[in-house]
Amino acid sequence: MRISTQCVRININVLELKRIMSHYTVGYHDTKNDHYEIGEYATDAWEAAKFAREDVPYLHEHPFSLDYIKQVK
Repeated sequence: MRISTQCVRININVLELKRIMSHYTVGYHDTKNDHYEIGEYATDAWEAAKFAREDVPYLHEHPFSLDYIKQVK
């Protein structure tokens, strides 16, 4: 069985990122008061909120619609 060294490097990099970053759940609501969540990997809650605003167009336009940010353990 042959394992690619590139594949091993990618797996090590992913493990290193998971050690450095944490998983967060970011909850928000829209104008109809419907609730949504998005998962983000970040170093802290502030960064998770920033990433969520970048990933969700509605949050980019309505940044104060965030309801909570929870770290998933």
